[in-house]
Amino acid sequence: MSNRNREAGHNWEREVVRDLKEMGYKATTARYSSREVDDSKVDICGVPWNIQCKVSTKGVPYTSIIASMPEGDNVVANKIIKNKKTLGKYVIIGYLEWLKLLESQR
Repeated sequence: MSNRNREAGHNWEREVVRDLKEMGYKATTARYSSREVDDSKVDICGVPWNIQCKVSTKGVPYTSIIASMPEGDNVVANKIIKNKKTLGKYVIIGYLEWLKLLESQR
């Protein structure tokens, strides 16, 4: 991965961590927190989910990303950019995790 792509990914991780901290979570990047967690394809620690952050110009192959992550409630946070402009920010979660989130809002 080029340095520009790597930096964009790290910036996205820090943005997600900042947003989660504003919500009261004790989120950190796995690079900061745990090499073992980082090596297991998890980018964000300190939250109830395993979060993998991706920056792309299109969608990402979320099924293969989630399959490569440890067992648990896995999430892919995808920031889509084109010409240095953010087109959208999306979170992909499994159906059962989505139902849990809906149930917690009742």
